[in-house]
Amino acid sequence: MISSGFVQAGANVFIFSRKPDHDAAARLTAKGPGCCKSFACDVENQDAIKTVAEEVEKELNGQGLHVLVNNR
Repeated sequence: MISSGFVQAGANVFIFSRKPDHDAAARLTAKGPGCCKSFACDVENQDAIKTVAEEVEKELNGQGLHVLVNNR
């Protein structure tokens, strides 16, 4: 619900789980005008965290991060 609200408000949202959920990202993007992208990250694996941080940095393209929601 949090991601949905942000996408509907026009935000670009990145969702994370151990396995990417591209279907969920597509459903959220359909609620636009924002968009959603899915990434895989096992937060217990330091290398995975570093890798996904680099992927997100590329996606942000210098725009910066506005909000981080940890929903566990």
